Amino acid sequence: VGRDQHDAQRILNLLFSMLDFDKSALALHIKSVVTPNKMDPRILSQEVVDVLPVEVTSSKSAQAALDQAWESESLSGENQYYLDDEDKKVDALKIIHPVNAPDVLFLQLKRFGYNYKGGLMRPHRITRKVTVSKYLKLLRYDPDDPLVLLEELTYERVSAVLHHGQTTIESGH
Repeated sequence: VGRDQHDAQRILNLLFSMLDFDKSALALHIKSVVTPNKMDPRILSQEVVDVLPVEVTSSKSAQAALDQAWESESLSGENQYYLDDEDKKVDALKIIHPVNAPDVLFLQLKRFGYNYKGGLMRPHRITRKVTVSKYLKLLRYDPDDPLVLLEELTYERVSAVLHHGQTTIESGH
């Protein structure tokens, strides 16, 4: 590692590889579905992550950012969902939820955003304070029915890796 710059996730993966650590206990399974009606949920994607990236662009706490990551999105108007099998657009609800409970939950708070300036999207670092409480809650939903909440899980924060340095997005590790 030395003087090379690495983000926290790369360092974590490096440590796990050095320890010959089985990361399956960290696997968070995320399912993204769209529901044109409550009887016909359609899977858009399924993903397994060991570190959950959470955007904090508009949140003042890690819990609020985590809750916001799971908010459903209404697909209506010009943003309707296209049904291939029926060749039409319909109103729908897009839902992204965790469907399992890893033993250990790793969050990466993404503290950057983009501004449109001079015809280009330019990255910028979010420098305001974001609180991380001692406990974080995660809601787990039924993998077969994304509208059914199975349980509320509580994770205890045991450590944090802080990014510090310059306020540009390209440096400061």
